Amino acid sequence: MILDENLVFSESQDISGNAGTTENSTSEVYIPRGVDHKGTAANSRYNVSGKLFFNGVCEDTDLAAAADSCALKIELFNHSATGAVSGGAAILTVDLTIAQVASIANKQKDGSLLFSVPLPVTQLAPYFEVKYSRATQNLSTGKVTVWIGGAPQLGQ
Repeated sequence: MILDENLVFSESQDISGNAGTTENSTSEVYIPRGVDHKGTAANSRYNVSGKLFFNGVCEDTDLAAAADSCALKIELFNHSATGAVSGGAAILTVDLTIAQVASIANKQKDGSLLFSVPLPVTQLAPYFEVKYSRATQNLSTGKVTVWIGGAPQLGQ
């Protein structure tokens, strides 16, 4: 799979840590306003054509080894200024239980798809960032790659 590096939040980011702790993605994504053929803003909406997805995969089969019932919340934040996750709004939330993820990852190779959720078709601010929260248990190991893009094509 080829990813546009400007749309990647985390590439093989280690998300292990203690219960009750959070961390932000290593990168922020900027999606500019759509423009017409003259280069002027087409409307007040940012590029939310309904074809963009919030995607995540397991990396290095590491997450499979972390079957400790950790509840992991992955939130996509949207905000109007760079570096302002706390001032933004969570527009999508993906809740995973690592024991459940491990059973999926054990059946598949490195790069197992964890989630693919379409972005809401609404007016959005141009900056996006991801927050990882570990809730119920320590997460002993785990790496993910998370990005915005088209829906992954499975089986190819």
